[in-house]
This record gives sequence, C-alpha cells and structure tokens, in this order.
Amino acid sequence: SGPDNHFAISLTHFRLKNMETSLQQDLFLRVHRSYIVNIKRISSYTKGRIFLDNGEYIPLGENYKERFFEYFNKL
Repeated sequence: SGPDNHFAISLTHFRLKNMETSLQQDLFLRVHRSYIVNIKRISSYTKGRIFLDNGEYIPLGENYKERFFEYFNKL
C-alpha cells in the first residue's frame, strides 16, 4: 500500500486559516472550524456528517455548509 492509503492527522500551533491558504485549493476543503478535509477521501455525506473512505467521519460545520454543497454540486 502506498502513501495514498494512509491518513495523517497533524497537530499544529498554526491557525487552520493559515494552513488552509497554503494547501492546494482543488484538493482540500475547510468543512468545520476544526477540520480541513482532503476531498479525495470523502466517501459520503449524511445529516451533517462527512464520511471518509476509512469509515471515520467528521462534522460539517454550519458556517461551511454552503461552500461544501456548492463545491460538490459542481462535480
């Protein structure tokens, strides 16, 4: 299994806003005040939860719903 099959959680002292601007915009999406997600890892969405391809889920923040749905409606 290659590096694409692994998940990494980074703990950092940087603000997520700073990290968000440095990440590739077509691969990463801010979905919560505490989460930025690799869009290639999203497998489904149900009732405020974004499910990843490893079975884990993260919440979709109220302030990020509009951008999340705009992004996926374009696909």
